[in-house]
Amino acid sequence: MKLRPTKSAAPIVIVVDYHGLGMNLAPGERYLATDADGSVYAYRDRPHPGAFYWVPQSGGGQLSRLVTMVDLEGQDWITTLAEYDEEGVEQPPL
Repeated sequence: MKLRPTKSAAPIVIVVDYHGLGMNLAPGERYLATDADGSVYAYRDRPHPGAFYWVPQSGGGQLSRLVTMVDLEGQDWITTLAEYDEEGVEQPPL
């Protein structure tokens, strides 16, 4: 048995620059944000800040995905939200 080459219409992941760190976004994920404890999550819809963490939009399906853990090194967690387009280019903050 051997693998055969296949053509994919979309990449499985997109590597983006998140505050100087390379992070992977799955198809449909457009946002990355870090909670106060350093947990980095990917979101399909724009999250909003809660007490010490980002709150995903309500609705069906997967709301968020834990990507990794980071040391914020004094950065305020509320400043960590980043939006990306379909090609992984960071969009200016709203």
